[in-house]
Amino acid sequence: MKVFSAAFLSIVGLMPLLSAVSADTNLTATAAVTSNSQSQNALQGQNSRPQNPLVVAQAEQPPEDLSQVTLNAFFLPWQVEHANFYQSNAISIHNNPTPDDGDVESLYRQALQLAEELLIDSQYQDSWTDEKLQQFRESDLDIWGLDPSCIAECTSPAFVANVEDFLAIAARTETNADDDFFKLVQAYYDYPYALEGQLWGWPTFFQRTWDYGGYSLLGEGKHLELLLQIDQYQQQHEQYILQSYLTTFTQQLQVMRHAILRDILVSANCSGPEQSAIVAELTQILDQVQLNSTERTALQQRIEAFQGASSDIQVNCQELGTCTCEGG
Repeated sequence: MKVFSAAFLSIVGLMPLLSAVSADTNLTATAAVTSNSQSQNALQGQNSRPQNPLVVAQAEQPPEDLSQVTLNAFFLPWQVEHANFYQSNAISIHNNPTPDDGDVESLYRQALQLAEELLIDSQYQDSWTDEKLQQFRESDLDIWGLDPSCIAECTSPAFVANVEDFLAIAARTETNADDDFFKLVQAYYDYPYALEGQLWGWPTFFQRTWDYGGYSLLGEGKHLELLLQIDQYQQQHEQYILQSYLTTFTQQLQVMRHAILRDILVSANCSGPEQSAIVAELTQILDQVQLNSTERTALQQRIEAFQGASSDIQVNCQELGTCTCEGG
């Protein structure tokens, strides 16, 4: 990328080592930058909350019996067995009157692993005909947290993570670490897919104009909002992050944070908003988001690149045909 110095190369290399930062999704971007005394007050009582009987009552009961006939139409016996084992765990955690956030985090990780196991043979085209794929998309498998779908112009099966299912179980725990994580996932992903043991999908700060591309929305404030939410998550749930024997939530936070910064430093060369709005958001990020020295240097150079109207940068890409970077 012509508009960056060694600072950009350094930030990309350091991304996997950057500490996961976080966000309380109930706070606005403005509230996320309160004074130190306000932040300390916000942290009081972070590890507990009163039970809300209404929320708990509204949490839907996971189906206890998965249809063997339906599952057998798409999966092998060992895969069906794993699906039933996972479902039994979901029921156990859901029915537990005192589950903790670790139980929910563990179930979420199991769901991602199950999605990978169930679609392990999807790479073989002969095993998924067009008819079978259509039936799969329209099937109600009743697997907690996983809904059947498709990707790659709907030529390959996939599972969509049903975040509402996990939020329903998270509502039963006494703390907010799990609730806030899934709310952040909802804010970040437009349509989250569970693939290869990970969560994938187009982010909400990117506007697709075709199946595989489009332009960044840097300048609309979404990047700033998400980075502040991630900052707040780590601040408010530091104790949970340190005490949990799992790393699924923190790893996902790192992935999201890395992708946001990478979009700012790379993908935003093709952006929908105008130059002044982009510079304004980058300045706010520099002022309000927790950044290390390498990130701060790279963002300062990025602001200079946009202000200099580099030929490598295209803005105002909302109208088709305005930019060469938005289509296939």
